[in-house]
Amino acid sequence: MQKEQRKGIEYLARFGLAGRGLVYLLIAFVAMRIPFGNPASADKEGVMASISAKPWGVPALIAIAVGFAGYAIWRLVEGIADPEGKSRKTEGKFKRVGYLFRGGLYTVFAYNALKVAFTKQSQGSTQKAQETTAGVFSLPGGKWLVLGFGLGVIAAGAYNGYRAFAGKYRKDFKVHEMSAAQRKFLFPIAAAGLYARAVVFCVVGAFFVHSAVTIDPAKAIGLDGALQRILTSPGGYWWLEIVAAGLAAFGIFSLAQARYRSVMNS
Repeated sequence: MQKEQRKGIEYLARFGLAGRGLVYLLIAFVAMRIPFGNPASADKEGVMASISAKPWGVPALIAIAVGFAGYAIWRLVEGIADPEGKSRKTEGKFKRVGYLFRGGLYTVFAYNALKVAFTKQSQGSTQKAQETTAGVFSLPGGKWLVLGFGLGVIAAGAYNGYRAFAGKYRKDFKVHEMSAAQRKFLFPIAAAGLYARAVVFCVVGAFFVHSAVTIDPAKAIGLDGALQRILTSPGGYWWLEIVAAGLAAFGIFSLAQARYRSVMNS
């Protein structure tokens, strides 16, 4: 891959990380207001619907879509071409599969952002999850596909928790460009954000598994549904506020990555 191409993908990746960070901060803000009767859906779709209602909503959503597309391109290039040479070990091969999955997922997010920008129509992630699950159940082996997806989401959540616990996220930063104060401030925030994602992913995955076992698409949930389940659990108000703060931490982590993450070996 030529130097100019690598540089272009790096810029797209950094713009995408910044966009992801801003969206997570907005999700956290909406989630913190759920116990007070906030009607907005605390997920990417709900946040984008709220943005679309603002006078500046369309250009903001287009910028978010470009950011998500940039992130998707970066992950797809990593998954297909492996420009950073991560596939030499078994762990690297699994990472490439994960990159391809995230690339596809953020392509969908980019499309949804553009759709909301120009049509003002959006679905909550739980509604979308239930409709998609119902369609998958109609396919041969659909139950097993939903079960596999749910287990995959749980595995992704567990990996986020492992990254936080083991400090794996630190090696992605260009530490030599960060001051000691920045590292002291950002690294605990990064860990908190990854733990929050781990909790949400595991809750979402568990309900997909439940949906597969019961063959009931209504049991599937998205991010908004996971936060509602946390709220209705014992001590739910406090747990929800803690998770929302963690999602805000992940947003800050993503913004820090936009500046200091090593991308395309740069």
